[in-house]
Amino acid sequence: MYFARNRARILLMSMMSVVLMFSTIVNASAMSSSDLSSSSLSSSEAQAEPLASGSTASSQIIEDFEQLQQLSATSVRVVPGSVKAVLTSRPEPVQHDEHAVKLTYDFTETTGTSAAYLNFLNASGGVGREIKGYPSSIGVWVYGDGNKHWLRGQLQDAGGAKPTIDLTTSSGLSWNGWRYVTASLPTNLVQPIKLNQLYVVETNDRNKNSGAIYFDSLRAIYGSTNIYELTMIGLPPLQVGETKRVQVLATSAGEAEQVDVTKEAVLISDDPSIVAVNPDNSLTAVAEGRTRLTARYMQAPESVVDVVVSQAAPVIQQLNLYGAPAMEIGERVKTHTLARYEGAAKPVSMLEGVSYNSSNPEVASIDAAGMVTAQANGTTVMRAVYGEFSSAYELKVSVPQPKLERLELTGLHAMTIGESLQGKVTAYYSDGSSSEVSTGVVFKSSQPHNATIDASGNVMALQVGISSITAAYGGKTADFTLVVNKDTILPKRQLRAGWIASVVNIDWPREGVVTEREQKQDFVNLLNELETAGMNAIVMQIKPTADAFYPSKYAPWSEWLTGVQGKDPGYNPLQFMIDEAHKRNMEFHAWFNPYRVSMQPDINKLVPDHPARLHPDWVVSYGGKLYFNPGVPEAKRFVMDSIMEVVNNYDIDAVHFDDYFYPYKVDGVEFPDRATYQQYGAGFSDITDWRRNNVNTFIEELSKEMKQAKPHMKFGISPFGVWRNKATDPTGSDTTAGVQNYDDLYADTRLWIQKGWIDYITPQIYWYFGFTPAAFEKLVDWWVKETEGTHTQLYVGHADYKVNDPNTPAWLNPDELPNQLKYLLNFDTVKGSMHFSTVDILNNPLGLKDRLSGDSYRYKALVPEMPWLPANTPSVPKLTTAHVTDKGVHLSWEDVTNSSAAYYVIYRAEGGESINVNDPKQIVKTIRKINGAYQFHLDTTGELGKQYTYAVTAADRLHNESAPSQSKWIWNEPLVSIELKGDTNMTAGKQQQLKVFGVGKSGNRVELTNDLRFTSNQPSVLSINEAGMVKANKSGTAVVTVKYGSFLQSIMQIKVSQK
Repeated sequence: MYFARNRARILLMSMMSVVLMFSTIVNASAMSSSDLSSSSLSSSEAQAEPLASGSTASSQIIEDFEQLQQLSATSVRVVPGSVKAVLTSRPEPVQHDEHAVKLTYDFTETTGTSAAYLNFLNASGGVGREIKGYPSSIGVWVYGDGNKHWLRGQLQDAGGAKPTIDLTTSSGLSWNGWRYVTASLPTNLVQPIKLNQLYVVETNDRNKNSGAIYFDSLRAIYGSTNIYELTMIGLPPLQVGETKRVQVLATSAGEAEQVDVTKEAVLISDDPSIVAVNPDNSLTAVAEGRTRLTARYMQAPESVVDVVVSQAAPVIQQLNLYGAPAMEIGERVKTHTLARYEGAAKPVSMLEGVSYNSSNPEVASIDAAGMVTAQANGTTVMRAVYGEFSSAYELKVSVPQPKLERLELTGLHAMTIGESLQGKVTAYYSDGSSSEVSTGVVFKSSQPHNATIDASGNVMALQVGISSITAAYGGKTADFTLVVNKDTILPKRQLRAGWIASVVNIDWPREGVVTEREQKQDFVNLLNELETAGMNAIVMQIKPTADAFYPSKYAPWSEWLTGVQGKDPGYNPLQFMIDEAHKRNMEFHAWFNPYRVSMQPDINKLVPDHPARLHPDWVVSYGGKLYFNPGVPEAKRFVMDSIMEVVNNYDIDAVHFDDYFYPYKVDGVEFPDRATYQQYGAGFSDITDWRRNNVNTFIEELSKEMKQAKPHMKFGISPFGVWRNKATDPTGSDTTAGVQNYDDLYADTRLWIQKGWIDYITPQIYWYFGFTPAAFEKLVDWWVKETEGTHTQLYVGHADYKVNDPNTPAWLNPDELPNQLKYLLNFDTVKGSMHFSTVDILNNPLGLKDRLSGDSYRYKALVPEMPWLPANTPSVPKLTTAHVTDKGVHLSWEDVTNSSAAYYVIYRAEGGESINVNDPKQIVKTIRKINGAYQFHLDTTGELGKQYTYAVTAADRLHNESAPSQSKWIWNEPLVSIELKGDTNMTAGKQQQLKVFGVGKSGNRVELTNDLRFTSNQPSVLSINEAGMVKANKSGTAVVTVKYGSFLQSIMQIKVSQK
């Protein structure tokens, strides 16, 4: 079940803005070099044609990297002159044949996105290498430098679209040595397709370094396979009568070397009368001539080579032995012996007939397969001999020296202004040892106005903000993103919400769970866990794809409930969910996706009475999904009516939209509403302005209808985190995002704030501190300034789903998201947070849920008031009872008839403290109002033996809170008895204050002052008031009784005499 849910999550993430941010974050058109020269494709290797039919894949060489004439290097934001494309030869890294291409770069001391491009050129000098047909993927051998950059490519189709493809994740170019990497091609390109470039890119200013990577054997792959390349080696020209061994090697994605599959492979000779394939897959030259030999293995692309057989012995022109020129004792390295034959286009790997020797075998030995073992300090010459030919190289062997592999900077954490901390640098070496480094370290603060660091590593926090603290030593660096905060406290009022996504069964219901009982229990469990984590609201997706989680005249039952669209689940999930949320006094925000109709493009797969099938003229297909066209007035009215159906019929607290208005753009594909624009776009000279107006009027009109129907109803939207980049609009954020709300989704979110159409906005700031294209802190700053002084509250959307992402080092830091929550406390304008999504919170990655409940949300919080909405502040309730039982402290209170209270807040002060309703530490619980004036709660959270003071307030549904009730004091220990103390003899006309003491199970005694009920059996002799003050009236004897709780009482006889 976990894996099914994880697949569903991946599907949704492919649509979400966060993925789109990463897929477009480097603006390819802005960063590509369009004025490059080009040259033609050249390869002497026989190639398979692109796959036409059958079950096996095929491949086509795009570039073999045996020459440079058709390649060039360009760059953006690098050290000048550092980016070069160099043709290399063995013994430098080469995977196939004689050469590879090395791409050097230096990103040090640069800011912003840096990139080094290897550009592919065509025969006429234009940009881009045309790829035959429509491959499913490309694959290439890459020799990595371990610098954790991003390897990407750019394609271009006949329509001018320039999509990017990812060969690694954003920090995935992390290996050293060779590795085969692949990337799938988009499915919507217009042929012919070109490959413009492969490039190394770094978006993180904290990972700016220098290095070099090598490329070899770039192929286009056609069809489905997990074996991307077959290679036959060891096949020289043959002489009639001789038998030779050939080796077949298979390449898989992510592997560091090829695998020998000779025994499993199938070898086929086009003409067995010339070359025969023997049962052991060796080859025998039968007769003079030329034929083709094909190797097949599983679903891999075939490998095809030409074989020449002659009567005369093949003539070797040159023998070359390649190996590592320097090794350390204990290392083992395989050499490569290549022979160049007369008339052959490429050198041949020699598999047999070669003898090896070392001039000093005590220093290094070499076995019959060419494997070198370094054994002692010194120099030797390694030699290969084949007939009369030989080749040698000098090898130096040294004692292993521990190599510095990495640094670690510790001792730092989020700081408050004025605080100082001492950084500690630890060096880790290749032999497993480590040591603290105290000298020779160069420290730097990227933002010294926020925090400084001196030469000894002492950090001083100066003002609110972020600074990257780096330590450099021995060619390695370590960094720490330092967050500087004010000396803040947790607020009493703060929205804390979890998104519960239902589309593709991400959070609820679980995939395959279709019974009412199981679904209800799962939902109750989710709410209980969210409540434990500190949440006071949920954002529940109730209409994810034009289908509903409630009986509706505007939509069929959702397929995510039962697995079948239109099937009645047997209960009303929406009503159940609202009731359960309100039981826990959690706000219920009803989450709608207004325009999305289906996650797939076939309208005929929808139920027959689906509104989209009844009104196909309202529907467009785009990016593999169906949408209501926002430009069709009837469709807009229908969507608004479907939302108002819920507003009018259910006790929800808010209507919520996420970031989906017009869908995220598909590269090179225009949203298909041009005809709609021609029909309805009068008055708009630009289709983009018309699209924005369609969304704006939808938001404005829906807001007005909601407020008219229910003035207390909140309207909130959670858009993509970037309105516009500063480069696009000077008033935009200091970001370089590849997606902008205003320009790409046609959502002018800033206008909605300025017009007051929405009550809250929750930008999805799904990135980490210091992320160069869209830094968390920069976006928080922009949204704070946009919402200050408005009637729109600002909450921040957090990417809980990214925590512990192995591909992004920042999200492997358990402090990243908790630091974000703490950073927000610096801004009074930020009124809370929303977390995507619930399942990620509950999975507790890196202890996140524990951090929420134990730190960030350790005290309960009330949802912030919205002063512009109609307030109905309740009257002060009356706390009537506070007494200790074996199960806890029983509290009861009364409210006035027809009170506007929606819930009550119970406060508890400890020891001698007084009730302070502004202190969130004192909030014990919020209790939803039940019918009737009498309300109660059993507090089981107190510690035995402690003294507490309680008070209660009442709040309306918009969280406007009354003043506190009168307070009541208790001693939290179950009592076994009470004692009434005072003078037993009094004189008429005198008064005395009686005292009551409770006796606990432990024998401890404490004075009681609350909930005591006094009576006198002879009030004419001795009267007593409710506080225990007695007055002697005339001579005689009276018995005073005091009762506490339901069962405890004590009596005292008092004799009254005349003066």
